Amino acid sequence: MTRRGAGLTIAGAVLTTVGVWLRYPEIAALGAAALAAVLAAFAAGLLPARLTVVRTAAPAVVMRDGTCEATLTVRNDARWWPVTVAGADRCRTTGGEQRIPVPPARLRPGATATVRYPVPTERRGLVRLGPLSLGRSDPFGLAAFHGPAGTVSVVAVHPRLHPVRVRLPGAAPDPDGAGARGPHGAVSADLLRGYRPGDDLRQVHWRTSARAGALVVRERAGTGRAPLRVLLDDRAEVHDGDTFEAACEAAASVVVAALRDGAAVRLSLASGAVVPEGRAVAEYLGALARACPHPATGAVPAAHGAWCFTGRPDAARLGAVAAAAVIVLFGPAPPAAGARPRIVAARDAADFARRCDGERP
Repeated sequence: MTRRGAGLTIAGAVLTTVGVWLRYPEIAALGAAALAAVLAAFAAGLLPARLTVVRTAAPAVVMRDGTCEATLTVRNDARWWPVTVAGADRCRTTGGEQRIPVPPARLRPGATATVRYPVPTERRGLVRLGPLSLGRSDPFGLAAFHGPAGTVSVVAVHPRLHPVRVRLPGAAPDPDGAGARGPHGAVSADLLRGYRPGDDLRQVHWRTSARAGALVVRERAGTGRAPLRVLLDDRAEVHDGDTFEAACEAAASVVVAALRDGAAVRLSLASGAVVPEGRAVAEYLGALARACPHPATGAVPAAHGAWCFTGRPDAARLGAVAAAAVIVLFGPAPPAAGARPRIVAARDAADFARRCDGERP
């Protein structure tokens, strides 16, 4: 019940009582009419609301700190009765929940109200929007009713990418500077062929094409190169503060750089999730967007030959990934000893991107 409805209820009760006590039927009738109006408002509120709630978020996939906007539309499908609506849209992220207010709007039959608001993308993960907590009242504002409306929309916030150059296993830079394409960095004749309709223009070998007078593309089939293995250490006990976010961003940057260079990539998480080679970029980034620190419950996947991104492990926990070709720590690095793999210590993902240029697993 609204304040207006409560006031009208009190006034109606007082008028009815005074009219009966003083035997003034006119006053009693006025009080009874006020009470009847409140009861009618409640009865109208008990009827199912004919409201349609549509929410769209564009884009549905965004990079961390990117721009995403949600559009919320509420339409009154009733044929005769107007309705006043107000409420709040729920927005749940890994950092908690907030409510986006929807300003009051009086909707005539068939009318719509539209609200736009920015989706928070400051944190990597899945942002769940809705359902809308909708409040509606009768035309006279005597009673208000609240309840969920609409469905839940999901926006995937991918890790932020940083420009990195990754030298792939057993490879050296391409003559055109695009990265490693063939064994030992050479582009041999049997890896080149004439251009065919539908070939990706990014694979054109321009230097050879200029000499041949026709487009020549790189043929990647049959190179036999092992996939680049990336291991994200998502054990909760090795991370402190923002180290996990830095590890996710750095791992995503290496994965995307390798995929753009034509390499096969296998992504593993210490908790057991795996994205095998041959998948689309969005699948790798989606797995990293959903990743969160987990308590260690089993053995860490084999790290041999992999790029391992971790936080601040002690000596014992570092030993679980000691077989990695490169270990990236976001925190102080212990001194290297003997045949221990190369260790890269960085403050954050941007610092790692500056340091990793030329790293060779």
